[in-house]
Amino acid sequence: MQINGSSSFSYRPTQLPTQLPVQPGLSPEEKNNKQDAVQDAQATRQAAVEDQKTAQRTAVVNYSAAQSKQDNVDLYISMSTGSDVNSNAGVSVSDLREVQQRQQLAQTTQTLDTLEKSKTNPLQQRIDGMVGVSNQQGSLFSAQV
Repeated sequence: MQINGSSSFSYRPTQLPTQLPVQPGLSPEEKNNKQDAVQDAQATRQAAVEDQKTAQRTAVVNYSAAQSKQDNVDLYISMSTGSDVNSNAGVSVSDLREVQQRQQLAQTTQTLDTLEKSKTNPLQQRIDGMVGVSNQQGSLFSAQV
């Protein structure tokens, strides 16, 4: 079998476009608003992570403090009565987890309340702007004319 120089297997490199397709650009104000929203979301996420770590540290400290207190009470009782005291009724790991979950729930609730009361929530401002909701607080008995 013979392969000729003018075969259909010849290699032709494709040329890449000199410029990438351009998407319609954002105005500087829109770009700044998007950057601010991203930074706010990152800050919120970072604060949530820090709150969770703080809750874990607090739970561990509370557990060790309760255990130390129980050990001191046991020592006092054993010294005063002359018998060993076995108090397994102290704080257990499941109690520690329950306290930690309650603290996380309380912090989440507090964060949601803060976001709800905050007028700087960019997503809520955008929704309010689209819907036409005003943030004026008034009495249920006041009438708007």
